[in-house]
Amino acid sequence: MQIVIGGQRNSKNFLRVRRNGAVTGFTVLESCLLNCSEFKIFEVNWEELGRITLMSDRGTVMDWTDQSPKQIQGLGIMTGWGSEGQWILEHSSLFTGYYCDESDTYGNMTLLSSTVHRSSITCTLECSTRNDCLGVNFNGITKTCEVVAGGQPVVKSVVNNWKFYSKCLHENKACLACIV
Repeated sequence: MQIVIGGQRNSKNFLRVRRNGAVTGFTVLESCLLNCSEFKIFEVNWEELGRITLMSDRGTVMDWTDQSPKQIQGLGIMTGWGSEGQWILEHSSLFTGYYCDESDTYGNMTLLSSTVHRSSITCTLECSTRNDCLGVNFNGITKTCEVVAGGQPVVKSVVNNWKFYSKCLHENKACLACIV
């Protein structure tokens, strides 16, 4: 599923769902929803029964119910090709104890602490109780555990022997910093 805000030169918002090679969805014509010199707030909500809404300061932008809903297993945010943008994400879900991980990946972001731990499990426990923690970097050879601060853009690098673990929300279905 894809939600596009300000597509086609800021003239349309649309939602697309791809199933078995076919694309379905709908388009909402609304010009100038985005402005490069103005901070905009959007809220996306989805329910177990397949209802998805997109809200802005103008009210409801989209309200759609998927007749064949699937569980959302990942979330990706990006600015369209050839455009520049900055995203600030806030969520109201609670961390439930699950982490996703990416091998040979290092979360190259601000750290809250760096220690040595026996395993990745004890390393993630250090992050689990902290609301200011996005996840951890763990080096399997040196046993270095780095607690990564939340509230910042996710920047990842390919680095051997490191694993980046990101907190997941809503059981293990919404892992904001992992490629699913």
